[in-house]
Amino acid sequence: MCDKSNLKGLLGAWLILLIVPAVSFAGKIIYVDDDGPADFNNIQAAINDANDGDTIIVADGTYIGEGNRDIDFLGKAITVRSENGLQSCVIDCNGTEQDPHRGFYFHSREDTNCVLDGFTILKGYAPEEEFYGYIWSLGGAIYCNESGPIIRNCLIKENHASMAGGGVFSWRSGPALRNCIFNGNSAYIGGGVCSSGGVINNCVFSGNKAIQGGGVFCHSSDEIRTAANGQDGASGENEILPLGSSDGRFSQTIINSTFIGNKASSKGMGVFCSGFTDTLISNCIVWGYGVLEGDEIPLVFVSCDSSLSVRHSDVQGGQASIGCGCDERCHLDWGPGNMDADSCFAKAGYWDPNGTPNDANDDFWVDGDYHLKSQAGRWDPNSQSWVKDDVTSLCIDAGDPVSPIGLEPFPNGGIINMGAYGGTIEASKSYFGEPICETIVAGDINGDCIVNLKDFALMAYHWLEDNR
Repeated sequence: MCDKSNLKGLLGAWLILLIVPAVSFAGKIIYVDDDGPADFNNIQAAINDANDGDTIIVADGTYIGEGNRDIDFLGKAITVRSENGLQSCVIDCNGTEQDPHRGFYFHSREDTNCVLDGFTILKGYAPEEEFYGYIWSLGGAIYCNESGPIIRNCLIKENHASMAGGGVFSWRSGPALRNCIFNGNSAYIGGGVCSSGGVINNCVFSGNKAIQGGGVFCHSSDEIRTAANGQDGASGENEILPLGSSDGRFSQTIINSTFIGNKASSKGMGVFCSGFTDTLISNCIVWGYGVLEGDEIPLVFVSCDSSLSVRHSDVQGGQASIGCGCDERCHLDWGPGNMDADSCFAKAGYWDPNGTPNDANDDFWVDGDYHLKSQAGRWDPNSQSWVKDDVTSLCIDAGDPVSPIGLEPFPNGGIINMGAYGGTIEASKSYFGEPICETIVAGDINGDCIVNLKDFALMAYHWLEDNR
């Protein structure tokens, strides 16, 4: 005879399973330390052991040698992050032409569930590899092939590729590059980045070198335009090399980023847009700082069959500093909010013609501090404090009014700043011509201690944005 009490219990448990949502369990934490107790002593071994959802935490130190370069995520949905940020965790690829090595290789359809966070990656040298019938050196620090990982909070410095992407090369990919610094990288095209899609957000490009695209070279997903037939400077600057079947045009978005002092001996010191690309530059600062003096090489170059939209950005030389390959087959949308004004960086970088101790025959970029000066307050990374300047940059509160202000500290004017720190906790504060308002007033969106039509207009902008 059936026990009714047991039956009721089983029925109750069954109902609970139907009502209560499934509980998802976080992945495990795996620790890496090259000179102390940990789960593994190199990064690749930790990745080999990891499963989807796991997080690998890398202890402070400089990581070199096998297992700490040419690192492969193996298509796993994992996060690899430093324990205490890029200043404390360095991946030294120690690559040379004779012994080439890069930092990371994404080629197994990694997506946004794959995250690389908080490393300095330096001295990578891209190996020569077969690429659609060509032997090319691509991606000095990071190579993305048919993948779209998130790469954030990284310093990518002094890496090299003989052909493309001194810092990062992406092919048929859409990596998200966020809050990264590209400094002193070099390649034939795309000194900092050679990109086939995705988003570049809150990044700094300084002192990178190339023939075309000193900072960023944007290329289509199936064709890549080079300045010459080969890497020896031979004639053929309009050649397009077909590298597969057409998958449509490519789109690149560059938001709230700073380009300063990048070099290109041919075209596009800041950005080069190659054929069949659609590129948006918004809330950015693009300056040469000394590189442009007496030089007619455009800061931004738009090639044939490509389009570029520039909006709410500070571009040295204005629209005149943007070159077009052929007027009838390239399109430039010089949108609203653009200006040509001294950005007033806390400390501008410069090229040192005396070179470096290791290469006295070459000039060397001495980096600066690209926070914007403000009489209300600017974040100083050296003292880790807010300081006040005697001038205020015109790039403060000059971004797209419908862009979210993100984490900008109060007072923030209700409008995002231009440049790499716009929308972040390190954004320079708004100045209204008098001492900072110490009281937060309800309805005072821009922080000037007055509730008026300016606050209503800002609210309307963002209300429309949220309800499109």
